[in-house]
Amino acid sequence: MSFFNRRLGRASIFLCLGALLAPTARAQIAERIGNGIYRFYASREAQKSASASLALERPIVGTPIDLSSTPDQPSFGIAADSRFSVRISIPPDTDLYGTGEAAGPLRRNGKVTECWNSDIPGYSEKNPSLYQSHPWVLAVRKDGTAFGVLADTTYRCRIDLTKDIEFDAEGPQFAVIVIDRKTPQEVLEGLADLTGHMKLPPLWALGYHQCRWSYMSA
Repeated sequence: MSFFNRRLGRASIFLCLGALLAPTARAQIAERIGNGIYRFYASREAQKSASASLALERPIVGTPIDLSSTPDQPSFGIAADSRFSVRISIPPDTDLYGTGEAAGPLRRNGKVTECWNSDIPGYSEKNPSLYQSHPWVLAVRKDGTAFGVLADTTYRCRIDLTKDIEFDAEGPQFAVIVIDRKTPQEVLEGLADLTGHMKLPPLWALGYHQCRWSYMSA
């Protein structure tokens, strides 16, 4: 799965968003788009005006369902810096993974990542972004069950895991896809079903790799 970054003028967009959304309004539209896979929109207007997805391998027509029957419902609103914001609460002792390419430990609890590709050869954990942007979080509950959250946006997006799961993105309102299944492996299988399955590379590509970076002489 890959995403590209782009900018738009935001003033008129967020004036419109502010008129439509309360600070933390629950999702108004829920669809089932697969086994244990749900797509949420902030409003009917957001659903109608949504851009074509660049994350999904092919367009998926969802089946409308009652919001009360869906787990892990997101709340939508506007962040302090006028970005469109989505938050999903997590149970205590939930481990969080994902967030694209960023320095730091595999477990991402307490981290803030910026989905905005950055070329930083001498990076450290203080840098919020690196070479790949993936607005995706995998959450593993204490009992071993898991769910994944995909923010379906190509715009600059902040992933804040300091408390819950929060995506704050520039640009227009976007859909949020939640995959809720029994194990982390099943969640990732669902993600691959949505975004496409990677083919096995040729055998010659599976050997040792070497990079010239850090060579100090010819």
